[in-house]
Amino acid sequence: MTTKNFLQTTKGKSIVGGVVVLALVGGAIAIKAQTDYAQTEKVKTTLKQEIKETKTLFSKARALLDEKQEFLKKDLKKEEIDKVKEELQKNEKEVKSFDDQKYKELFSEFSSTDKEVSIFVENVEKMFQTQTEVNDLFTVKVLNGSEVGKEIILKKDVKNESIVSLEKQLLTKEKDTAFKAKVRDVVIQARVQFTDIENARKATVESEKDKGNREKNKKALELVAKIKNTDVKKELEGKLNPIKAELDKKDKEAEEKRKEEEKKGAEVAQNEQQAQEQANQSGQPVYNENTGEYVQPTAQANSGGGASTNNSGGSQGGGQAQSPSTSAPSQPQPQQPAAPAPQPSKPQTPNKPPAGWYDTNGQDPWEWMDANGFEDYSGFNQDPATGWINPYK
Repeated sequence: MTTKNFLQTTKGKSIVGGVVVLALVGGAIAIKAQTDYAQTEKVKTTLKQEIKETKTLFSKARALLDEKQEFLKKDLKKEEIDKVKEELQKNEKEVKSFDDQKYKELFSEFSSTDKEVSIFVENVEKMFQTQTEVNDLFTVKVLNGSEVGKEIILKKDVKNESIVSLEKQLLTKEKDTAFKAKVRDVVIQARVQFTDIENARKATVESEKDKGNREKNKKALELVAKIKNTDVKKELEGKLNPIKAELDKKDKEAEEKRKEEEKKGAEVAQNEQQAQEQANQSGQPVYNENTGEYVQPTAQANSGGGASTNNSGGSQGGGQAQSPSTSAPSQPQPQQPAAPAPQPSKPQTPNKPPAGWYDTNGQDPWEWMDANGFEDYSGFNQDPATGWINPYK
């Protein structure tokens, strides 16, 4: 039987059909194998690309710090950090779509690089957050990378909790860094200024409670002078300066009164001295208009007269001898006490009434007494020459 005839038989047809099926299956298997291989290579290429991009991203992350990798770069913005984070998250999302077991080695390499970049970016983000919190304490940006501003002035409304939060961050057991050391210096200044403001506020309250106390006002003003924030200083000085002005006014009035009293005292002393000198010179009491009293002389004026005795001899006749005469010793005469100095009458028209006497200016004495606080007095003496009265109870 020829081959041609055999193929036309049932058996021949079956054999031919089987061969065709085998050929088709083999082709399909070959195609699938080729497809799987291509897919695998594509995944590997993608993973390798992601690993490369992630390593490149690490370079971008490092650029967020300064050259020494100790501080944030100057004028760093949050958007720059967010951009690196977004690219990293995009790479992570793409890699997660692949079978990590099938491409274990590539996944391991990517994970290692991704973790390194993530930790680095997270640290940069913490540093940026700390720097932001520090700068939020002050009126202007104080910390900018490795630079610290010259004007470090605490804000008016800073809360104690904000400073405490930063102080706690600095107490961590992590290794101290140049960045942390610089932050600590700035936070210490914030704490000092905050304490100065609190002490000044408390002292101001104490001064307001006791406005007559010069020491409390002085202490409060001294504490206010230490404050760097001009707004807070003006606020507290606005409360303390009026108190000081009132204290100064009272002190000035008291000083003026003291000087006036000293002046009056000096005038009184001078008048008394002059009156005393006049009394001593005249030997007579002198009326002192300031005191309304007489000043007595402290020494009698010297007065005296010499009585001459004329001892003359006379002749009783010529040739008659004169007998010497011997004068008898004089008998001591008892000295008479000096007559008391006459008490002079009051001056007719003194310039003003003496102490205890008052000029009614022609008003009825009883009415004048009722109008001038002497309503409880029972009577009065009156000088007929001047009309002045001397009320008595």
